[in-house]
Amino acid sequence: MYMTALNGAALSLPNSPHDDCRGVHPKEAKIRIDGLGSGDDICLYTHDRHWSHVFLTADVDRRSPQIALWHVTRKR
Repeated sequence: MYMTALNGAALSLPNSPHDDCRGVHPKEAKIRIDGLGSGDDICLYTHDRHWSHVFLTADVDRRSPQIALWHVTRKR
């Protein structure tokens, strides 16, 4: 299962060492999220140069009927 960035956005690999996404340079259009779970986070860099944090709030499993995300936006 993959998470895909749309409209020119980019994703970092999960669990970057930077809590505020500073210094992270996302370049991935999509990343594999199988096996990630509660508390795992991904940095999202939007096409208009804003950072966001995406946290998974439940385990990701192919059999799951839904995937829960918590999306935190920040404007620099």
